[in-house]
Amino acid sequence: MPRISVIVPVFNRKYTLERCFENLLGQDYPAGEFEIIAVNNNSTDGSEAVVCRYPLITSLQERKQGSYAARNCGVRNATGEIVAFTDCDCVVAPDWLSKIDLAMQDQSVQIVVGRSRPAGRSHAVRLLGAYEEYKDQYVFSTSKSEKYYGRTSNMAVRRNAFAALGPFIEWQRGADSAFVQRAADRFGCQAVRYDPAISVTHLEIESAIAYFKKTYIYGRARQLANRTIAVTALTTSERIRIFRELVRSEKLSSIDAAMLLAFVTVAGGCWYAGNLSVITNRSAGPK
Repeated sequence: MPRISVIVPVFNRKYTLERCFENLLGQDYPAGEFEIIAVNNNSTDGSEAVVCRYPLITSLQERKQGSYAARNCGVRNATGEIVAFTDCDCVVAPDWLSKIDLAMQDQSVQIVVGRSRPAGRSHAVRLLGAYEEYKDQYVFSTSKSEKYYGRTSNMAVRRNAFAALGPFIEWQRGADSAFVQRAADRFGCQAVRYDPAISVTHLEIESAIAYFKKTYIYGRARQLANRTIAVTALTTSERIRIFRELVRSEKLSSIDAAMLLAFVTVAGGCWYAGNLSVITNRSAGPK
């Protein structure tokens, strides 16, 4: 039996699938110790044909639309004791599985969340990526599980945790955060570990504009998750603390610090706009 099962939901990502799969198959981890499960979720762009070119990848079908339904399908068919998740628009680091395995050597850890790097190379994107890294470190270093979030583009879970907690809630977005918080409530905050050495590159985030759009989506997802769990956002003072720590540790110039502050302010506005869009729709109700 493989130690790690990698699950990749697939929906209309024909042009990024090859890069995703090639990096997964090229891991420095022993070949017999992991399996890759691609779950096609009603793709119409030829993605399924790309999957079929890789005989070493197990191909499954999930007709219920939604990435979490696809992930749950993968979990049901996984044979590894650890289930690792990434997305078909992500490229994992060559030592991704090795780092996951190393983090899971601590038997108290049930979930490991890794770092997501933006693909863009502009100075603005690099600054925003650094801010996200410092934010992750801050959030997961606290004992405030209500602030925790998931990241199924780069996350690993012990299969026994699914037996104890049940599958992902099959929402459109935000079910990974709900699952992480359930795990922290059940097993304690120490069961959820953030490890920046476990790294993926998110191909979708190529520019600051793409980052802002994604932040808006995350804001919506966070508000939608409030249907069943208490989700607490970072306060303004916490965001300022993260910003100051980044500026100090990375020795940013005054110009870079001013740029980053402007970017973070815009991103915060996008995040709150995403929240507000959900609240407004709820208030409007059916017409």
